[in-house]
Amino acid sequence: MDEEEFLKRMGQKIRDLRNDKNWTLYDLEALTNIDSGDLSKIESGYTNSRILTIYKISQALNVSIDKLFDFAKVNN
Repeated sequence: MDEEEFLKRMGQKIRDLRNDKNWTLYDLEALTNIDSGDLSKIESGYTNSRILTIYKISQALNVSIDKLFDFAKVNN
């Protein structure tokens, strides 16, 4: 898997987990203090995030960081 595919899959995983909670990007922004525009770029696979950003997202979603890297359930 190349870098672009990796970022897309991780972003989709974050989006799926957020949608599972019926949260908007603004809900996640409130919990992480990460701008909703930046979250949107992460979910779309357009940006490479710092590990602290990924940690904040995992904490807000109440999942382990390795759960964000579990792409087995992501639909292509």
